[in-house]
Amino acid sequence: MDIETLFENKQNIPSVPQLVRELLESFSEQNATLADIGKKVSKDKKAAARVLQMVNSPLSGLSQKCKTIEESVVLLGTAKIKTLVITSGLIDALAETEGMDLKEFWAENFRVAAFARYIACKIDANPDIAFSAGLLHDFGNALVVLSHPEIAAKIAKKPREDDDRIAVEINLLGFSYAQASTALARHWELTDGICSAIEYYPAPLDSDVINREAAAIHLATILSSGMRQQLADAEQLKALPQDLLKKLDLTLDETVLDEAMSVDTGLNGMC
Repeated sequence: MDIETLFENKQNIPSVPQLVRELLESFSEQNATLADIGKKVSKDKKAAARVLQMVNSPLSGLSQKCKTIEESVVLLGTAKIKTLVITSGLIDALAETEGMDLKEFWAENFRVAAFARYIACKIDANPDIAFSAGLLHDFGNALVVLSHPEIAAKIAKKPREDDDRIAVEINLLGFSYAQASTALARHWELTDGICSAIEYYPAPLDSDVINREAAAIHLATILSSGMRQQLADAEQLKALPQDLLKKLDLTLDETVLDEAMSVDTGLNGMC
């Protein structure tokens, strides 16, 4: 099967608002100001209303109510506001997807995104790109469920932790979920930084120059898998690829692992 067949039926392609695309692109910009972000969000009435609703919920932890997006940006910061808008937009994109456990899907993607951002900060990678790509790294799964539900059901019988899971995907589809996720990110015309991080995360050492955001996501998927399986710290550390850690000059011990596992995934109140 050619990967382009995933895009033949436009009704099966998740769509994201233009605002989400712009905010994802802005993660590569170093000079985006509070005012810039506030103006972009304010132009989208639906996004603005969603942000204010979440910002003013008890889950945000703020001691005062926000009446405007500009006020929300000042109190929460650009990174948090971007995350709220992007995630709410992506959740809307898959709101009516049948054949998927969306709660588990988002729990996994948010965990990976949060862990990837944490790891990125320790390996001189862009934490925002790592977070965004981590959030999107498994969207190929959703794309296949929408376009080829019977094949997706067969693949789902194989636990994602199995070493030959990717081989099963390629055998049944002709490509992996990661490749489908990359194709979708390029279809959405996202930045090269995000697309490359998604493309190389399954095997970050395969690229000529190691993609550090991809490496962060790769390690994050392993940590998320360990959390899902409720592995002990020693087992978690043993599961991490030592060759990649050495290449990144990254040391992970139980203290760092516990710190990573305690990061806020940002899922509360989203779905």
